[in-house]
Amino acid sequence: MRIRASSAPLAFLCPGSQRKEEGEVLIKTTNEGASLGSAVHEILAALVGSANADSPDLRAVALKYGVDADELGRLVGYGIHAWRSLEKYYPNPITEGELCYETTQFRLTGHPDLYSVGEDWANFLDYKSGFKQPDYFHQMLAYALLLIRNFTYATTIRATTVWLRDWSQETLVVTSEDLGKWEESLVARVVNWDGTYTAGAHCQYCPRFTTCPARQALVQSALTEIDAAAPGGIVPAAAMPVIVQMYRQGKLAVVKGLLTQIDDMIRGYISAVGPIDLGNGREVALVGENRDTIEPLKAWPILSGALTNEELAPAIKIGKTAIL
Repeated sequence: MRIRASSAPLAFLCPGSQRKEEGEVLIKTTNEGASLGSAVHEILAALVGSANADSPDLRAVALKYGVDADELGRLVGYGIHAWRSLEKYYPNPITEGELCYETTQFRLTGHPDLYSVGEDWANFLDYKSGFKQPDYFHQMLAYALLLIRNFTYATTIRATTVWLRDWSQETLVVTSEDLGKWEESLVARVVNWDGTYTAGAHCQYCPRFTTCPARQALVQSALTEIDAAAPGGIVPAAAMPVIVQMYRQGKLAVVKGLLTQIDDMIRGYISAVGPIDLGNGREVALVGENRDTIEPLKAWPILSGALTNEELAPAIKIGKTAIL
């Protein structure tokens, strides 16, 4: 069985996500967040590997990945700040190094953003460009297992996660004994899967999204229950407990993920091929909108002269990350 460290969180949530039926087509979803993460990692990897701290042209990298240059600059800025405080733990760092650990039961692979190995230790660092999530534990343990199995003289692994948006860091220290127990849980939960699917919001990120039998059954069940509880889209008060129960069971999250996936597929098709002909002179197309924008710096003298602070405040949104 093949498992990637980056897919370990999904594997523990639903081991069925790591299976593939004969002839099944797997789908890898992508989004702007993934592109932004790739851009951040490319720049930070170049900085770490450069003796004179030269980095690629930030705007050129932003253009390459199709992301906002200013947002990229903010994330890279904290990445540099974090690296300066952490580099003492990473002598002779290796960036994006591919690691593999294979047993008779599974093959685990992955490439930490950077790692360093000492006499009896190994440290690795993982940059996170997205918003803070609670489900990264198994990914970190997977990287740690890769290191301790490849560098068998290491007895302790120091795993650091850098959250670029939150300007925060977390470090987890694990021993070879800890990782031995985690490997046992990997085999018990993921490799020796009992055949039970676990559905929820994570289904929308699963490569088996379109073919998973559990998701198909869950969507059909949810649609049937919704139609029964709220015929015509009108939800009577007596039906709300049913709707809330479906929400708690994760059924509505799966349906919402399905709709989002379908919307993305339609947009992707139109972008690549062109408008979709529906017949009778109708078509589905992507139509641009002209929206007026206000540049705060240029408009401020005029607005502040015409409006009071109390009148201006409701129209202003302040980004925490930009302020930090």
